[in-house]
Amino acid sequence: MKANPGRVVGPFKIGKNFSVAYGKAATTAIASSGFAQTGIYPLNSEIFPDDLFMPSLVSDQPHAHVSAEHDPVTMEADQAMSENNLEIIEAAEATPEDDRASPGSS
Repeated sequence: MKANPGRVVGPFKIGKNFSVAYGKAATTAIASSGFAQTGIYPLNSEIFPDDLFMPSLVSDQPHAHVSAEHDPVTMEADQAMSENNLEIIEAAEATPEDDRASPGSS
């Protein structure tokens, strides 16, 4: 592109040009540097000062306590778990005689 200013880059040249640039830019050294700069590895839990978290305090409100006996989601989950446990218990209580008596078994 620098060698041919004003020349149109066609769709077939874009892939080649991108490949060359990406091959030079995407190195393990650059990736490692990115992890270090963000504090991901090695872990640096002090990379962000506390004042950067101040805007989140606006929405940092305690949750309203909902008792499990009045929460429909919890009640539905408890009922499903109870039904599932009952099926497991019934299956565990089955005897070999039950298997012989089932239709279609030989």
